[in-house]
Amino acid sequence: MCVFVLILSLAGCATPLVRAVKKGQTQKVAALIEKGSTIDDKALMWAAYRGDAETVKVLLDRGADVNKKVSTFWDFGDLVTPLMIAVRYGHTDAVRVLLDHGADVNLKHSGVTALFYAAFYGHSELINLLISKGAAVSAGDIQYAEFNGFKTIAELLVRVSKKQSAQILGENSSAPDSTASASLESIPNLIEQPVSLKSDVDVPIYKTQENPNDFALVIGVEKYSNQLPDAQFADRDAEAIKNHLIALGFPPRQIKLLTDHQATKANVEAYLEEWLPRNVKEPSRVFFYYSGHGAPDIKSEQAYLVLYDGNPDFLGITGYPIKKLYSILNSLKTKEIIVAIDSCFSGAGGRSVLAQGARPLITKVDVEIPAANKMTIFSASAGNEISGTIEDQGHGAFTYYFLKGLNGEATDRSGQVTAQSLYDYLKPKVQDAANLKNRDQTPQLVSSKTPLKLR
Repeated sequence: MCVFVLILSLAGCATPLVRAVKKGQTQKVAALIEKGSTIDDKALMWAAYRGDAETVKVLLDRGADVNKKVSTFWDFGDLVTPLMIAVRYGHTDAVRVLLDHGADVNLKHSGVTALFYAAFYGHSELINLLISKGAAVSAGDIQYAEFNGFKTIAELLVRVSKKQSAQILGENSSAPDSTASASLESIPNLIEQPVSLKSDVDVPIYKTQENPNDFALVIGVEKYSNQLPDAQFADRDAEAIKNHLIALGFPPRQIKLLTDHQATKANVEAYLEEWLPRNVKEPSRVFFYYSGHGAPDIKSEQAYLVLYDGNPDFLGITGYPIKKLYSILNSLKTKEIIVAIDSCFSGAGGRSVLAQGARPLITKVDVEIPAANKMTIFSASAGNEISGTIEDQGHGAFTYYFLKGLNGEATDRSGQVTAQSLYDYLKPKVQDAANLKNRDQTPQLVSSKTPLKLR
């Protein structure tokens, strides 16, 4: 796959406002502006780059120029807009905020618009959104979508382009102007989206008081950059987990959701190894969730998370070791850490991948679940099993019953949902679902000695 490089310039000294933006400190950004801080040109760019929709809105509401072009380290030496940056990295929420504040979809840098990046990286939802706002399709958009393997998107962009050209040339002149307008409004429907799935666990039916000290990192990787098979429904899993965390009292601004291209090894390392340690305090509750592929390393027989840019052939460089994950989380200055992993590490299929030419390790892989101290760890399956999905619900089996338990099915006699009551509920449910598909899947729980109340 061709890679089109777009990296924000780090040159120059960052202002306090830009530093706050880069750290995701939305409230501090607002406070600095109220105290008279000038909105630096790069502030909005950094917020768009991070996909921080809340901070993007704060900056725009307070006068940031939505169409301001800022220089980047960039092959063409040209200037780009915040919209181009947000589209490039697939930050749908940030793109929506920028468009709502008047971002020009047809501004160009080096001859291309924001739509080019959506086509180049296969962001079909953003293609829909941009075209609905009047983005014009170019030959380059079509060419690079096809070149990078997004043939369906390329074919549909051709159809949209022909429709746009017909209107420009007046081939629809026999129809009233309102017909042409309606035709433009129907263009987004040409961009095919996956069938919309709804599950009875997507929306929590409970609400607890918000705890300002709580932090969460939620990762879902369904599609990969290295032509790995999809981890079906991983994105939906992560989105639903975030919804339930909000209901559990985690502040939305303190839940970092990374899906697909956002969940690179570098981003995950940044949030795990810098963001969490910097923000977590002793009263904090920390939740870590991962849905996506896992993989065993053939030489070390250790387990790895396979992130968006991961490669099972080079796990030592591109994967994130489970052992390291637990070590980092266990070092946090808090007494309560909850981990839930909907993945598997046998290399035998499901949500597990293996280096090319290697055979599944089955009973050999060491999933590295430590003796519990302050961590409560839920995992989807044993080390020699695969983790499956429930297709009609659009979720991993483990995640589906995890959330269904939180929604009330796992309450104990006192009406509470504890780690143990949740596990006691979901384990047989997941086992039964797997048995129907003639396989085994046994969720695991390692819990601290102190009973943990979830809600």
